Amino acid sequence: MVMTLAKKALALSASLAPIAAALALAACSDSRAGRSVAPVAGEAGRPIPLLQTRPPAIGASVRMATPQGLERAIERYRINAKLPPASYKSAGVDLDGDGRAEALVLAEGEGWCVKTGCTLLVLRKAARGLSPISVIKRVKPPVVVAHTSRLGWRDLYVRTGGGGIRLQTVKLSFSANGYPKNASVLPPYLGAAEANGETIFAAAEGNGRTATAAGAELAPR
Repeated sequence: MVMTLAKKALALSASLAPIAAALALAACSDSRAGRSVAPVAGEAGRPIPLLQTRPPAIGASVRMATPQGLERAIERYRINAKLPPASYKSAGVDLDGDGRAEALVLAEGEGWCVKTGCTLLVLRKAARGLSPISVIKRVKPPVVVAHTSRLGWRDLYVRTGGGGIRLQTVKLSFSANGYPKNASVLPPYLGAAEANGETIFAAAEGNGRTATAAGAELAPR
């Protein structure tokens, strides 16, 4: 009887050996591919990839639209919104981590500005060129792209106020509807905005030009 049980145990061990070897090989393959896995309960203990939640970085390798394409997009928006011509500052920043730069445009001039700030456009590449995904009113520089993000999109810090309204820094966080439409209605951000991000539009521009995230420059109209 003891010998019979021992033989059955050896047979079971031999039948499980190929499965164990296959699992070990799969684990090595995941390690070589740079994937980190962690076991979870349920689904027969199948491992799932660990998720990374770091915000997308501002990089030098992002692809930015040409200045001509940017001008056409701003002109289309201006005509549709029935606004007068304006000067603007522009910068390319990868806000959502897809390797392509969104265009941030801070317009200046009559119809685009009030005492509390001016219009900030966030444009994204679409099938027919750049298209606005957010239009934010009452914005003043500095405009800072934060190290933090929400829904995969970088937060923005901007200034707003003036004309009898207290000048303050506010935080713009992305939502299902894009960035907030009016910076002046947001609560003040009391932290050090420029220490928690990268400034793309400084409070005072000496030469009227703004460096993009890709290291090039886009001249205003």
